[in-house]
Amino acid sequence: MQYYQFTNANSKIPLRSKVSFILGTLLVLSLLFFFAFTIFLIFLAAGAVLFVINLFQKAQGKIVPEQKRDIPQPRPFNRPSARDDDIIDI
Repeated sequence: MQYYQFTNANSKIPLRSKVSFILGTLLVLSLLFFFAFTIFLIFLAAGAVLFVINLFQKAQGKIVPEQKRDIPQPRPFNRPSARDDDIIDI
């Protein structure tokens, strides 16, 4: 693209500069659209492949919780006996 330096503020931009600016802008936008659309199609195809794989995947068995471990049971609360009343815990 050619750049022109104007010294006079009232001078007009040449038609060639206007056309080259418009064509350059269209070229850049078309390249951007092409690559963005290409990436979109790649992701769309990958999503379709994953969807088809998921359809034909063997059904997984139910998730069985692990066997109960020996978890210590909380001790029941026992009332202190009268014999323990005279002992002061520090």
